[in-house]
Amino acid sequence: MAFRGLIKLPSHKQFGYVPRYYDKEKEEKEEQRKKRALELGIEDRNSDHKPGTNIRLGAMRGHYRQKETGKRTSTIRVVIIIFLLLLVAYYLLS
Repeated sequence: MAFRGLIKLPSHKQFGYVPRYYDKEKEEKEEQRKKRALELGIEDRNSDHKPGTNIRLGAMRGHYRQKETGKRTSTIRVVIIIFLLLLVAYYLLS
């Protein structure tokens, strides 16, 4: 019990966000617009947005080709570096 004062546990962090701009009229208009849209059966485009729905079928077509050429250039670069290191080592040892 005497050691309780020696160990200080960190307190919880608090988030003190205060909005700078708040337009009450705009918020009320937005709520009324949403209510009217629900009553009329109009869908809100942003409410049921699913990520990835805007991707077209051919959007990723060139990605794989580009990925393969990147692998090829990386392999060539590694081979050249190893060759140069072998030349430097041969020069230093002879």
